[in-house]
Amino acid sequence: MTTSSSAPARRVRGALAVIGAAAVIVGGVNVVAHAADKADTLLLGKTNKAEKSTTLKNTGKGPALKLKAKKGPALAVNTKDLVKNLNAELLGGSTAGQLEPGVTAHALVATGAALPEGPSFRQFQLPAGTYLMNLNLAVDTDNSDWFVGCLASEASVLTGSGNVSGVHVGLNMSVDSPAYITDSTRIVTLPTASNIAFGCVMSTSDTEPVTAAGPPTLTIRLLSGAVAGTSAPLAVSIRQAREAVRAVR
Repeated sequence: MTTSSSAPARRVRGALAVIGAAAVIVGGVNVVAHAADKADTLLLGKTNKAEKSTTLKNTGKGPALKLKAKKGPALAVNTKDLVKNLNAELLGGSTAGQLEPGVTAHALVATGAALPEGPSFRQFQLPAGTYLMNLNLAVDTDNSDWFVGCLASEASVLTGSGNVSGVHVGLNMSVDSPAYITDSTRIVTLPTASNIAFGCVMSTSDTEPVTAAGPPTLTIRLLSGAVAGTSAPLAVSIRQAREAVRAVR
């Protein structure tokens, strides 16, 4: 004989079923909400927080990340820590060569220009300190009779005393030189601020020009102290200029 369930029992089972279904629905919502909290999506225009570093990996070609800004910098950081492997072509709008500390160069003429006959000198003030001075020159010519001497010295060597001990660095070249390119380097210590003269004297009896393939250039590297700024023309007699450059050691 089959016994049917009573009405109260059916109502209890129905109520339990409803409660169970509700529990599943609520649990599912909680799972979805929890998944949303832990989602990997980056929210644009909002602050994103994570307990670990975020890695962007491009499995194709090109950079993994491009940053563009209509105004202001395209990237900002909140620490002064060194960022490894982060390279830049410019720093503060300047190249690495421009940022090299304590270096200045004075070129007498432009590359490809003819060296003027006679003395051609400039002067500048150099504060007390220790410097590495390098003087270099390269010429290109078909001239068959020429001589050129260049130096950096105390200006008084060329304008007053004529004491060649004040010559700091120099070089001589002529048609008999083994190569039409040369340079001279010396460490110079100035106990007090000095007026420095730099330039060349060129003489020839030929009409062919003596061209500066590499112009006469004095490069000064600061070792201790301050470095020179701009230079200005210096009037020098050809006699004193010749005596000074021929005395170059």
